[in-house]
Amino acid sequence: MLISAYSTRHEYRPHNFTGVEARSSRGPSGPDPELTDHLAALADYVRDSTAEAWTLRAHALLRHVTDTQRWYRFELDETEPLQLTRLTDWAADANAILLVDGALLDGLGRPLLAGTHGAATGEVPITPEAADRAAEIRGWLASERQVSVPAELAPVRSSSEVLVRHAEQVGLRILALVLTADVARSVEAGAPVDPGALAGVFPRAFAALSPAERELLDNQDARLARRLIPRIEAAQELLWAISRIRFGWPTSPCSIERVERIVLTGGEQEFLQDLEVRTEPELLNEYECLMSLVWALDAARRGQHPVIPETHPVVAAERLAALSWLLNPGLAWDEAGGHDRNFWRTPPEEAPAPAPVSAPAATATASRWGLPRRRAR
Repeated sequence: MLISAYSTRHEYRPHNFTGVEARSSRGPSGPDPELTDHLAALADYVRDSTAEAWTLRAHALLRHVTDTQRWYRFELDETEPLQLTRLTDWAADANAILLVDGALLDGLGRPLLAGTHGAATGEVPITPEAADRAAEIRGWLASERQVSVPAELAPVRSSSEVLVRHAEQVGLRILALVLTADVARSVEAGAPVDPGALAGVFPRAFAALSPAERELLDNQDARLARRLIPRIEAAQELLWAISRIRFGWPTSPCSIERVERIVLTGGEQEFLQDLEVRTEPELLNEYECLMSLVWALDAARRGQHPVIPETHPVVAAERLAALSWLLNPGLAWDEAGGHDRNFWRTPPEEAPAPAPVSAPAATATASRWGLPRRRAR
């Protein structure tokens, strides 16, 4: 019997099956294009198979496929009970689902999708660490913040399933976010910053801009600017991730002046020195809290969850985008905002933007660094 296995753990999990082939989603030279295409096709298959019955279980299966870190293929003798037992034990250790004879199965051989192999009685695997963290964080959210999250909602991954980006990469992203938010406010105010001057003062941050951020600088589109203004909230979250700031519940927009003072005082090179990212347990606790909270906020906007008091939906969503990007190194920044909000088949309505900033705050970066302004096109 030929088996394909999809593991969410980064490390190779050894076994004694025959005809072994294994691939990692992120090799030394970057993503494996063949495996990337294969996983995309499998994800499409899951979407098509669950189109008429999109549930939290279906969402968990799709997330497992998209979060797969290692793919294995091997053979075993299905007539040997010992080999089947070994397969079950290995699948649990690897946190893997199986593809056998065209059917997606859990480690016990139960179907994960309804079809010729029977009803979908299988369970998408979750590591004990991830399950324990979700139970603790969601219990706190329910008791302290009136946020209830279904137990079936897939939790964030465990420390064996995530990789944290390098500290310098985080620092560059913070700089890019702060510059983007400031440029966006300047565009909305009708006095955009000159990109050439910006690149001269912040060359490495300028090089780290995402395609959407670069488009803002090139085209000075007011609609795009309004969408990118709240990214200062993501910058604050990443500042917390490198222990440069402390803050509380996402009740209201952050202090722009405070964030810019921390990031910009001293210049680009000074800010990028001696950066250190927090420990994985701290990051994953924060990640689970934000993912669960934003799920509930999106449900509330659709009338499927009570309104969550004293919680700003945009602030929470931007904080979640920052953690989604930080703990998923293969994720492009411009896709981070939707990565952990894909349960809903259609994106949530645009939530209200943070309160507008005053004109002096909107020009803070330019005034601090003497960057010239251009007239709006």
